[in-house]
Amino acid sequence: MPTNFDVVVSSPIPSDSELAEQVERILRSSAFRGSEILRNLLSYLSACAAEGRAEPLKVREIATEVFGRSENFDSQSDSVVRVHTGRLRSKLAEYYMSEGIEDDLILTIPKGIYSLSCHHRQVPLVHTAAQTEAVGYGPMAYGTTPGGAVDKLAEPRVVSIRLTIIL
Repeated sequence: MPTNFDVVVSSPIPSDSELAEQVERILRSSAFRGSEILRNLLSYLSACAAEGRAEPLKVREIATEVFGRSENFDSQSDSVVRVHTGRLRSKLAEYYMSEGIEDDLILTIPKGIYSLSCHHRQVPLVHTAAQTEAVGYGPMAYGTTPGGAVDKLAEPRVVSIRLTIIL
C-alpha cells in the first residue's frame, strides 16, 4: 500500500540572538513598514518567546500591554487582539512569500494561541537534477526550439515531484 511521507527535519530551538535578528529583519521589511500596531504586536510576542514563558499568553495581557486597554478588558465585546493577531499572521505569511523567502528562521503564530512559534526552514535532504529543473534552474525548465536548443525566452514549465514509499 503506497504511503506519502513529508520529510521532517528536527531543528534546534533558535537562540535569543537568532530570534532578535529575524524579528528586526521582519520589522524592517516593506510588509511591516506601514503598520505600527503589527510591529508592536510582533515585538511583544517575540520578547515573550525570548523569555521562554511556559504558559501561553492571555488575550487580556496582550490587550493591556500592546493595545493599551484597561485591566477590565472584555475579549467578548472587543476583538482587537484577535483581529490584529489574524492580520499579523497574514503579514508574516506575506513576508515569507516575498522578502523573507530565503530566511532560515520562520516565525508563525499558530491558530488558537497567541504565542510566537519559531522553526528553521526545512531544506530538501537530496537535491536532484529534477528538483533543480522543477524550480526553473535547468534546461528542462525552459522550452526547446524545433532543433532541440534550449529556448530561454519560452515560458518556464513547472514540474511537480511527489515521493511515494511503498511498504
